[in-house]
Amino acid sequence: MSCKSCKPKIFKWKYIKNFIKFIYIGIKSGFKTVSFEEYNNRLNMCMGCMFLSPDGDRCTDCGCWIKNKAKWKVEDCPQGFWRK
Repeated sequence: MSCKSCKPKIFKWKYIKNFIKFIYIGIKSGFKTVSFEEYNNRLNMCMGCMFLSPDGDRCTDCGCWIKNKAKWKVEDCPQGFWRK
């Protein structure tokens, strides 16, 4: 059963802004990734967060796919749960 009101309400401009920022900072830093342990710690923090989308894939605050965002050193949680 699909529910349109259950989907996260994230504006598209926020997606675009965050993606451009990620590309710019990623290129400058060389797209370095965190360790496997730190990646898992970040994901675990996201799984308990109130901003996690109902499907468990996306942050409803920043609009990022958490499994992708958590692996990059230059990224941090918009709520401050984990820092770059």
